Amino acid sequence: MCHQLTGAFVTRVGTQLGYKKASPHLDQKWVLAISAGIGLSIVLSNWALALLSVGTCQLMKLLCTPTIALLQYCLYGRKLPVAICTMLTILLLGVGLAAIDQVALNFLVIIVLVLATLSAAASQVLLQRFNEVSNVPLRGLDILEVTSPYIAAITTISFTILELVRPSSMLDGDMWSATPLIVLAMSCIAAVAVSIYGYALLIKSSAVTFQVVGNLKTVLILLVAWGSGDTVLTLQQAVGIVLALGAGVGYSYMKLRSAEAKPQVDREQRLPLCGDENSSDEKLLKGKG
Repeated sequence: MCHQLTGAFVTRVGTQLGYKKASPHLDQKWVLAISAGIGLSIVLSNWALALLSVGTCQLMKLLCTPTIALLQYCLYGRKLPVAICTMLTILLLGVGLAAIDQVALNFLVIIVLVLATLSAAASQVLLQRFNEVSNVPLRGLDILEVTSPYIAAITTISFTILELVRPSSMLDGDMWSATPLIVLAMSCIAAVAVSIYGYALLIKSSAVTFQVVGNLKTVLILLVAWGSGDTVLTLQQAVGIVLALGAGVGYSYMKLRSAEAKPQVDREQRLPLCGDENSSDEKLLKGKG
């Protein structure tokens, strides 16, 4: 809630300082749909962290990638190449081995998992599509500007309901002392920066690539914790980390090869037309000779 309110405040201040607003040029139906998806995913993810185990929450993150691929195929007919699917499968297997220790499933857990996964995946697919059909080039700050007020409203309502149903220590007097407030302010600033760069990554690459980066971040956190001596890696975790890092490198290589091949295909498709024009010019010159 505080993170989204800070995002709305920062973009508002930026507008007053001369930052060019993007919202007048954007279809508000898309903005509302994306904001609802992101807001719902944030709410459900926080509920999941409060109610479920860490392993179950990590499983939810892993399920986002195949859900995104399925939604893109069902909505837009997009198919991932077999090689990319293979790398993603190995990546998810590696992250699962490295980060998931135990999963406790029941009916409530399954419902929260399904809803949180669907809302997160749908919002990312819609945001990618929104960028593709938009008439203006979008930036990460643009997405934060147009979505943060709606997401802040959704998370505020959710927080209020949750506090009424299950009061927490968030509103205790100790929460408003100097140290917690400083930590909260730093967290809000960091969250705004992460949101801007996260949105930028998603619209400049794809929803699947965004998930790959998120999963690799999990692996890097484990490596940092191991390197600092805070944790000891098991054999299962070590194997998972190796698989995940290898698959991440393979995925990046294939995406780069695909990006390099696309201009080449476009150029080759234009060559016959250029050849015909050159041939006609040559014939005309010969006729004049």
